[in-house]
Amino acid sequence: MPASVAPGATITIKNSDSQAHTVTSKEGGFDVKVDPQGTATMKAPTKPGSYKFVCSFHANMTGTLVVK
Repeated sequence: MPASVAPGATITIKNSDSQAHTVTSKEGGFDVKVDPQGTATMKAPTKPGSYKFVCSFHANMTGTLVVK
């Protein structure tokens, strides 16, 4: 079972790679760029559910944010 976050929680995203990445919702609602070796923060959606996301620079990098 994937990890989950509370509705509206602040999420810190860490990029340990040498390239920039994004956490971009496929349904809209969040789009965060994370610079190489950097961190970024975002707020989780306030409505519980599963939110699929992709890196807009690397379409093979996908995941799901679970809010509950």
